[in-house]
Amino acid sequence: MQRRIFFSIFIGSLSLLLLANAFLLFSLESFFQKESLEDLKNQSKSLIEQLPQDLTQLESLVKPLQDSHYRISIIDKNGNVLYDSFSKVLENHSSREEIQNALLNGGATSVRYSNTLGAKTLYYAVFLKEREIVLRVAKEQKYVKALFFKLLPFFFVESFLALLLCFFLAKVLAKAILKPILKANLEDLKKDSLYFELHSFVKKIKSQNKIIKTQLKHLRQKQQEMLLLAEHMSDGLILLNQHGDILSTNKSVNKYFKNLSSCTIIYELKESHFLKILLNLLRDFKKHKQEESKTLQMQLCNFECEVIFTPIFVKNKCKGMVVIVRDITQTKLAQNLRKEFSANVTHELKTPLTSILASSEMLKNNLVKKEDIPQFIDKILAESTRLLVMIDEILKLSFFDEGGAEYLQKQKISLKSNVLKVVKHLKMIATQYEVEILLDLQEGYILGEKSLVENLIFNLVDNAIKYNKKGGFIRVSLHNLGEKIRLSIQDSGIGIPEHLHQRIFERFFCVDKSRSKQLGGTGLGLSIVKSAVAYHQAYLELKSEVGKGSEFILEFNKIA
Repeated sequence: MQRRIFFSIFIGSLSLLLLANAFLLFSLESFFQKESLEDLKNQSKSLIEQLPQDLTQLESLVKPLQDSHYRISIIDKNGNVLYDSFSKVLENHSSREEIQNALLNGGATSVRYSNTLGAKTLYYAVFLKEREIVLRVAKEQKYVKALFFKLLPFFFVESFLALLLCFFLAKVLAKAILKPILKANLEDLKKDSLYFELHSFVKKIKSQNKIIKTQLKHLRQKQQEMLLLAEHMSDGLILLNQHGDILSTNKSVNKYFKNLSSCTIIYELKESHFLKILLNLLRDFKKHKQEESKTLQMQLCNFECEVIFTPIFVKNKCKGMVVIVRDITQTKLAQNLRKEFSANVTHELKTPLTSILASSEMLKNNLVKKEDIPQFIDKILAESTRLLVMIDEILKLSFFDEGGAEYLQKQKISLKSNVLKVVKHLKMIATQYEVEILLDLQEGYILGEKSLVENLIFNLVDNAIKYNKKGGFIRVSLHNLGEKIRLSIQDSGIGIPEHLHQRIFERFFCVDKSRSKQLGGTGLGLSIVKSAVAYHQAYLELKSEVGKGSEFILEFNKIA
């Protein structure tokens, strides 16, 4: 705007200056023309007084004037040229303006182009009635051109100075005009803060300012919401522009990269494999205008990740990319566990079935002595029972894996009653293994599923009996701890090595597989315990030492 005002003032001032100079030039021409015509009148008066009767004697009188570039002509009333100081043979002059007007009015002036002189000429003609002739004095108009060329250097100097003056004047005026506008506070525009002509404009600005403020407020609010959502996303987020500059990231993404938090451009990233893939995709998005997202799986900082690369297109041009990094470590682990579980199920089911099948075929083909038949039947029964128990436990684990526990109905449960019920069922087995069960129970209630809680306690107590020593003990304690209720099952058994404390909850894992088979164990009991604990949002802790026994501690949320 300042430039436009500057050029407007500058060009306006310069145009005015040129017009003024042109007006001055024409004024000078008019002035000198009047002066010249007056001079011609005076010369005419002087000649009239000295005009001889014999025109042949006129030459000596006219000679000085002719040397001064005056042209003297004597013309009769019919227009015939009787005498001319510049030419001897001339055409009839009756049609000349100055001759006609002089015959009518006695005297006349004229300014026109002379064919004789070949230049613009000033004429003054006077009619002498007594002699019936017209005296005409003329002179070529050379003074304006001569004056112009004489004044040309001064004109250039004056034009240069005027140009500088116009330049500085335009600059000063442009700043002065814009000063109130530039210093105006757009946040608090007042009525008198700008020119009167801009009051309606100020009013519109205020109105637009309010609208813009409201829109900015909503935009900031939306931006904050988006940032808040991005910041609390479990997935990692990276926002890039088309040049690879990092515009935004969230906290979750930093765990997948070593130096992302200190990077301002993606090229500084240390993960070369990821960077190579990202740059290739960014190039493809920009070059081939591919608008489809790309999903890849890769390992980042020991995490198995699913990475989604999504281009951002504006008017069919790639303006950037959104990268979403999702941790699928647990998913991959679960997939691996399912594969391993399937393999283990096949193996574990195959073992008792093979034993049952072999024993059955031997009995069918009479390959067993009569006295050994009861032993083979007992073996078939034992393996069948073990197979049924295993199938039942596999079904329970599948129930948890498929999310069936979500549909179970929780109710108020007395842990003391469940413990007493389980101990009653296992008391005979404990007697067989010569293990004493000691109880220290307080009343406590939880919100849970009765059969799951009962199965959980059963598995822990059953393991404590089977993996105990002869003459050993099992101490089952139930204590209230404020908002929690603690269930402890401690035994004096063989114990579990420390490095296997986490693995015992894996499916089909057994510390001592030979002993487990002898005892009819499937390796699934503690996996069911872990799933039941997770379902009830309880806390499970294992304390164990080889040769001294183990203690399983569970803490449930207590209800009144």
